[in-house]
Amino acid sequence: MSETGQDGFRSNFDQPAVLGGAVVLIILAICATFSNAYSNVAVLGSFLLMLVFTTLRRDGFRKLGYRGQENWWRLIGITVVLAVLFETLLSGGIEPLVSQYLGETIDLSNFDSLEGNILNTGIMLALGWIVGGFLEEMLFRGFILQGIERLLGGSFAATVIAIAGSSVLFGLPHFYQDTVGMIMTGLMGLVFGVIYVWSGRNLWFTILLHGFVDTYGIILIYLGKYDDLRHILFG
Repeated sequence: MSETGQDGFRSNFDQPAVLGGAVVLIILAICATFSNAYSNVAVLGSFLLMLVFTTLRRDGFRKLGYRGQENWWRLIGITVVLAVLFETLLSGGIEPLVSQYLGETIDLSNFDSLEGNILNTGIMLALGWIVGGFLEEMLFRGFILQGIERLLGGSFAATVIAIAGSSVLFGLPHFYQDTVGMIMTGLMGLVFGVIYVWSGRNLWFTILLHGFVDTYGIILIYLGKYDDLRHILFG
């Protein structure tokens, strides 16, 4: 294929209808995670689909929000502070209220093996950054949020719907944490979506924030202090 033809081919993937079609397929893949037998395949398929469409788009990864930063250390410092404050408020303030209202608690039994185990904790930290920080932010903020926004015309209302919709989709795959876990993850996605748009679609901002939030939580579980965080605001 000639360079001109290749550019034309890639430009077609900038059209909202085509990108919207990709979003629909990803939505179906994410919803399929409620079937335990196909959960890993569905999530992996959604990531691969995102990578294919992003590669085919002209400057696809840059349009997701990957761009150079003027001051990396400043960005890292800001996201570390925000991560600690956000996780403390979310788990120490909002989560107890949601649990009290619903009459159930978040199920974090999948992370029981981390407490006091440095090897499992190290593996989980790596997964937290690779899957949570990079892949989930690329998928839910960089790709799905922008895809819904473009599909609806790019207006302010479209942005609001895109943030809300991508947050719901972000919470659904966390069904293994029960209803409270899905709600809390959805709220986290809502905040990440607002920050992503507010920062001018700077994906590095939400990648670092997400990564440090996960890191903070994982370290607390390793130290056996996560339950203490749940009572830090209300006792």
